[in-house]
Amino acid sequence: MTRSKIVLSCFALSVLCSFPIRSQEYSTVDWGKVERHSADSVSARLKNTYLFPKFLEDGKSMFYNCAKGDSVTQVLVNLSSGETEPLIPSVKSLLEQIAGLSGDTIQAKDFTLYNVSFEDNERRMMRFRQKGKDYIFDRKTGKLSFATKKASKTHPSSNRLSFGGATSSDSLFTMYREGLTLVLRDNRHGTERRLRTAHLSSVYSDEEPPKVRREASGFWAGHAFVHYTETKDPDIGDMWQINSLSEPRPELRTMKMPLPGEDNYPKQCLFVYDADRDKEWLPKINAFGDQEITLSPHRSSDKLYFSRTNRAGDTLQLCRLDLKTGIVRTLIEEDARPVHNLSLFNFRVLGEKGDSILWWSERDGYGKYFLYDNNGRLLRCLISDATVVAGRIVKTVPERQELIIEGYGGKDATHPLLKSYFILSLSEDKKEERITPPDYDNELELSEDGRWAFVRSSRIDAPPIFSVRDLHNLKSKPILLERIEEEEAVRAGWVKPLSVSCLAADDSTRLYGVMYRPSDFDPAKKYPVIVYVYPGPQTDLLPVSFTPDESANQTLAECGFIVLQVPPRGSSPVRGKDFYTFGHGNLRDYPTADLRHSVESLAKEYPYLDLGRVGIYGHSGGGFATVVSLLTYPDFYKAGVAASGNYDNNIYIQWWGERFHKYPLDGKIPTAMELAEKLSAPLLLMVGDNDRNVPPSNTLRMADALIKAGKDFEMMIFPGKDHELDSPYYFNKIKYFFLKNLVGNTEPHINIIKHQ
Repeated sequence: MTRSKIVLSCFALSVLCSFPIRSQEYSTVDWGKVERHSADSVSARLKNTYLFPKFLEDGKSMFYNCAKGDSVTQVLVNLSSGETEPLIPSVKSLLEQIAGLSGDTIQAKDFTLYNVSFEDNERRMMRFRQKGKDYIFDRKTGKLSFATKKASKTHPSSNRLSFGGATSSDSLFTMYREGLTLVLRDNRHGTERRLRTAHLSSVYSDEEPPKVRREASGFWAGHAFVHYTETKDPDIGDMWQINSLSEPRPELRTMKMPLPGEDNYPKQCLFVYDADRDKEWLPKINAFGDQEITLSPHRSSDKLYFSRTNRAGDTLQLCRLDLKTGIVRTLIEEDARPVHNLSLFNFRVLGEKGDSILWWSERDGYGKYFLYDNNGRLLRCLISDATVVAGRIVKTVPERQELIIEGYGGKDATHPLLKSYFILSLSEDKKEERITPPDYDNELELSEDGRWAFVRSSRIDAPPIFSVRDLHNLKSKPILLERIEEEEAVRAGWVKPLSVSCLAADDSTRLYGVMYRPSDFDPAKKYPVIVYVYPGPQTDLLPVSFTPDESANQTLAECGFIVLQVPPRGSSPVRGKDFYTFGHGNLRDYPTADLRHSVESLAKEYPYLDLGRVGIYGHSGGGFATVVSLLTYPDFYKAGVAASGNYDNNIYIQWWGERFHKYPLDGKIPTAMELAEKLSAPLLLMVGDNDRNVPPSNTLRMADALIKAGKDFEMMIFPGKDHELDSPYYFNKIKYFFLKNLVGNTEPHINIIKHQ
């Protein structure tokens, strides 16, 4: 037998032998089961994961929407007694009356109310809006009628506002924009004048029709009009994309994108026009050369507050501008080295006259709010628990001298990423009070007066509990409204994830994560492991609240995998300064050691994790971390899928590389391309060709480096897609890739949506 015949015979034998094996392997994936546990499938069967509450104007009641059987009912709650009753005695009758009056047909299962008010103190005559029409419903007689429009509560001189534009609070002045010109109208006399605003040429497009009148972007502080701008520096370089799907021919898209280390930096300025003195000027607000400013929403007739930070992001200042004199005074200065917390930093000016200032700082390691007087003198820290990280300000309650904020961690917390809410005292040195359960992730909606709080409490492994509580009497028990039992969620197709924790590669810092297992999980088996990664640092994508099939990881597990998500050090802005800034100066490599170490650590605790078959995947920053991990530990990872990754941060947005690596740069930021020679496992790169967040050039440069290194890899471009690729095709492409490279399935379906 000749060599060619031997080869052909062996090939034929391999084909005959492989087909039954491939068919048998694919039969192990029950695609119907995979779909039953998807987010869409579970959400369609599991009701009341959100209740859409509404506190009513009387301050004594609220209602929420609740699915009961095949319809949605509205439950009215007496906040004082906790008693409940149907808001509408008969939804069926009401919907029939709506159809009779307006012709609008609404199914009971789709009938959700958002805006409701009562016309009387007895809560009998109810006004609501549905499909653009206003109704009055008599809850006693059950009769429905069209409502007359309420009288407008506008200022008596509102006729002066009918022509639009930014108008002063007393309606005396209105500012417009016509092309590159600001036009002031004196509403007392009807006169107009054009202002000298050469700076607008770098803010607005000069292609706009010069005589078309538009509302000017800006605001009035008394009779001073303030126009805040970020200039479009013509020297900032362009970034290009091709929209291949545009008709009739592909289209070039151009956008300005300053890159790390470049001299050109977006410039910000303030333009002020004093209508009383007919004076316009540009306040001298630049203290750092290249800087960013954030205006306070606090408004007064003569003062303007703003924060500014230098280009490196390691110095912060709070400033006050006197709108009469133009003098800028620095009230607070913060050394935030190596970089300030972009996600949580905040400040608030309190009182109509700016009596005091709230300032967020990580000076003690964990973010807190500090209270200052209006001259920048520190009064005290508002939080006593050293391990609480303060988040967003939800509401200030001046009449009670209280502040309601989001917060993370603390001595009572069971997980550092679970969100709680706290009341802080502004008037006395009083300990903060936690108003939501510490062992759940909470979402809160407040009544207008800040007294009542509607709380949704859940965890990734615990369905939601809904309650309302009186914040003026924290010793009283919350009113339990609804809850989803675990058994109910499981019947709907939810598979309970496992919360896990382990030590980081330093064997000291504790990491927290989630493990997804198949619904038919057998602890006696060995399962291939897939690491899902997003390394931050500006946010942490670890799901901690109840979410069916977050990021499609449960459906991925249903294909026969264990999916692990354990964010590394440097991934979260809510775990303290040391954790958040772990990757500073090491933007390429910081997550890789923890990602591998967490899998190896958890495998000791959960022996069904197969360390011989570990894959990794992620999107955006997770795409970058996937490639760098795959190339750093080629002996550990056996396959990777990387989507929309910023593999070369030198051609990504300027602030990202400079804030999270360092500024000024010492040469170039290290790239994933420099490691291309180390690829030894299957890799799939995916990107949308119209990605306006991370330019597709990142992916193409990664591909070029792999080609030059002679490495085999797969690549897929999604035509017309922006940064987010989420779609059935995208998620199924990931499933098939890992089935092929971690399980051994080598025969793909031609239709990966229908699995045929």
